[in-house]
Amino acid sequence: MMNAIVHPPRKESGERYPPDDVTAKTVSAASSMHTIMLPALFVSVPRAPAALPATRASLSLAHGRGFLSRRAICAGAISSALAVPNLCAHAAEYKTYANKEYGVSFDVPSSWTVSESELSGSRKLIIAADPSDIDFNAFIAFTPIAGDYSSLGSFGNLESVGATVLPQCSSGLCTLAADNIEGKMLSSESVKGSYVFDYLITTSSSPQRHLRSLFSIKNEPTRATSTLVTLTAQCLQDRYDSASETLKTVCDSFKYI
Repeated sequence: MMNAIVHPPRKESGERYPPDDVTAKTVSAASSMHTIMLPALFVSVPRAPAALPATRASLSLAHGRGFLSRRAICAGAISSALAVPNLCAHAAEYKTYANKEYGVSFDVPSSWTVSESELSGSRKLIIAADPSDIDFNAFIAFTPIAGDYSSLGSFGNLESVGATVLPQCSSGLCTLAADNIEGKMLSSESVKGSYVFDYLITTSSSPQRHLRSLFSIKNEPTRATSTLVTLTAQCLQDRYDSASETLKTVCDSFKYI
């Protein structure tokens, strides 16, 4: 199957991208499922992470050609090809997830269970979660993009990309009072060519969540495309004091192999 290739809008010299009018979307929901908060969309997974069901994503496509919007890209849209995870224990507390197809790895707690879920278009979502608390988890997504977008600067600076991570409504950033959802950026930094964001998402129907997301571009010298890699670790805010070090370790351990 041919991967959907994302073509971000071109940017003239000195021109800044306008904010996108997109709110968070619900991909699937069920009373027996916890919600995993992805930037700009929700994905629900069952309480037993070892048996994720097939899930249909509601990502919007433009012009019927399989092109995702720039916000969908920056929000960690899922590509149509993911390798089955390869996990290697290297310490008492953490084990390494390695994706040989995309040449990346990162660490997750040794007790976490890794699961695979089918999305529309034969895409797959890889999620690592705490078996005792499915809301404490991490996931990685790969999105093919045009090859001439070889760095995150193609999408804008740290601030402008960070703005796409938070829910936005027609009036600007969403608010809990008016839109039943809101986000708050706590910190953002550029680390070794990657953008890293630490932020909160609050909805009127679920507990506040704390997320840490890393964005990176994987250049493919032998292909006409590059790949946007998005890694997110998250937990409920009331668990953040004990989980903060894990969220940081997951993102800090990301590397190309």
